[in-house]
Amino acid sequence: MLLMPALVWAQSGLESTSKPSGCVADAKIVKAVKVPDAPTGSITGPDKVCQLIPQTYSLSSIDSGTIPVWEVTGGTIQGSNTGQSITVIFTGAGPFSVSVRNRSLDPIGCLSPPVTLPVEAFNMGSITVTPPSGGLYCPSSSQTFTANLNGIVPDSMEWAFSPSNFGSFVSGQGTSSVTVNFNEISTNPNGVLQLKIVKC
Repeated sequence: MLLMPALVWAQSGLESTSKPSGCVADAKIVKAVKVPDAPTGSITGPDKVCQLIPQTYSLSSIDSGTIPVWEVTGGTIQGSNTGQSITVIFTGAGPFSVSVRNRSLDPIGCLSPPVTLPVEAFNMGSITVTPPSGGLYCPSSSQTFTANLNGIVPDSMEWAFSPSNFGSFVSGQGTSSVTVNFNEISTNPNGVLQLKIVKC
């Protein structure tokens, strides 16, 4: 039995190989196929996402002679992983990313190096509310409370008192900074100012 060493083809096209003084056999012709280049288009889609909410990612342009093949870290692709766009649902703790490669259309289907978009999940637990100094406020006084959103853009915001008659809102309802008036309360002097944020 004659063992041939491993061969590395340096370029695409038709190639042949032979061994001097070796056994004569049928000629073998090998066609080396060029690995496609990475996609020239860019990935479009959100780089900050809500988990468990479908997100759409697209490749801005498809290179001739290739088909995009997608990969996701920290999530699952809904449906096919090939084509110009995909739908993804991210889950878990991360890290998260979306990658796309070019695959050649020949039967071999060589894959290119990837283009990758890092993705970050919104951390709603990072939002904090900064109260005015102290924590004890006089009845009939006005105070301003500010929420630190850490770069998150809410779909909606709503401030509320518990109990509801503990105070009233002077300005800023629906924004990250609200000014309130504390009412005269004859029963329980303790109340809670709540901030409800909706995102996704």
